Amino acid sequence: TGFLFTSAANSQVHVLNVTFSAAFDSAPIEDFTLNIILPEGAKNAKIVAPFALDSESTTTRHTYLDTEGRPVLVAKKANLVAEHNQYFQVVYEISATTIYHEPMLLIGTFFLFFVVCMINVRFELSISKTDNADSTA
Repeated sequence: TGFLFTSAANSQVHVLNVTFSAAFDSAPIEDFTLNIILPEGAKNAKIVAPFALDSESTTTRHTYLDTEGRPVLVAKKANLVAEHNQYFQVVYEISATTIYHEPMLLIGTFFLFFVVCMINVRFELSISKTDNADSTA
């Protein structure tokens, strides 16, 4: 993709480069809120904008298979006009091994499920005793 870059100095630092705009270039917007959902495990996220933002905050969004949630950067700007349609950067750090977190979680869960099934099949859970003499005759 042409919007996501990795730092040459540190492979854990990623830079997202997108425009701060709405769908309509000519219409002014009174209150604009931009939510940027980062991958799970992203740390030290910050917004670098060429103009001042009214407020910046960070929340967490939980989706399926998330254990700690995905960080969400919330940027708000009042009176957004066409001159604000400029590129800004979101800089964050993420380890290269975090992409294996969810697949390993699924593999471990399925493995545990099948081990429990194998153990369950091997146990005799009936209350009455079976007579082996009757079955061999």
